[in-house]
Amino acid sequence: MNPLKGAYTGLLSALAPLAFARLWLKGRDNPAYRERWGERLGHGPDLPKRPRLWVHAV
Repeated sequence: MNPLKGAYTGLLSALAPLAFARLWLKGRDNPAYRERWGERLGHGPDLPKRPRLWVHAV
């Protein structure tokens, strides 16, 4: 593994708990804010079981 990639991965892994702590502190006065953590982590509502078209545009 590239040493820079390893350092970057290690740094992000070490800082991840701080990011979650910040989200928790930010939402301590607003419970609705904490209830939407799943959306921040890429988990959304279940989609209906039918064909769909995914469009990704930048």
